Amino acid sequence: MERLVESNITMSNHILQTNNVLVQALAQANKDLKEANKDLKEAMMEANKNLKDANDKLYNLAMSCKQGQNRPQPANFDFGNQANEQQFADNLFGNLQQPNRDGVQQVFVEQQQNPVAGQQVGQQQQNLHGFGQPRY
Repeated sequence: MERLVESNITMSNHILQTNNVLVQALAQANKDLKEANKDLKEAMMEANKNLKDANDKLYNLAMSCKQGQNRPQPANFDFGNQANEQQFADNLFGNLQQPNRDGVQQVFVEQQQNPVAGQQVGQQQQNLHGFGQPRY
């Protein structure tokens, strides 16, 4: 009988120790989860702020483009302002222009000047673009 009591006491001690370890692990996991939630909240707030800033910039750009439609163009076509808007768009989205843009433009010009493959149609258009020579 005494052995049975000792065995039950030993078993109870093991159960209590196991429960203590589990409670400590659960408390640590809860603490880690609270920190992770705090970090996630901060990251989401920063992302939301960045989205708001980008949205404000896009809105301002759209408004400046809309205002540009309603005003007469100056003699230099307001090149400086357009360059600033292009620079802003490049900074926001990256430069999306093709590296071989002149080549693409040249093919388009040639198709306008010589629409039927290899045959001249009507009056020859002058190459006003200043790059490349038409192929005929």
